[in-house]
Amino acid sequence: MEWRRLLNGWAALASVALDAARRLGDRGTEARELNNLARALSELRRFDESIRAQDDAMRIYRELADRRGEALTLNGLGDPLQGLRRYDDAVTGLENALTIFRELGDRIGEATALNNLGSANRYLWRLDESIAAHHISVSQAAAEIYGSGQPPQRRPDPG
Repeated sequence: MEWRRLLNGWAALASVALDAARRLGDRGTEARELNNLARALSELRRFDESIRAQDDAMRIYRELADRRGEALTLNGLGDPLQGLRRYDDAVTGLENALTIFRELGDRIGEATALNNLGSANRYLWRLDESIAAHHISVSQAAAEIYGSGQPPQRRPDPG
């Protein structure tokens, strides 16, 4: 019950921020707040509303020629599409997000899209593809965090 109250508060706050961005005519912030609202709606299992908000964000990002925003939105669409059991649509969107993140050289975005792609493929029983996507995602994230792709070595105990 408490969790739902917090999620509703998140959705309300995102709506206020969205209204402010629209009043100011700030299209980039409007798109970001549409995505924030969409995430809250998805967590509330209001998947159709989440998809509509992300579709609106996508239109704005395309209007602004903001490829990273497009990729983030495509990545975010994976969750509500999976919630509606539209797994093939989720995979298509996530593959498109992955392509854009790679074009941009955004390794963290790429790792996130791969992780989400692994989840969507699992629901389609494409287990080899799912495992491969998760493995690459973890390896890539580790490479970004630790540089070499390996966690730092533990120092020997001084005593």
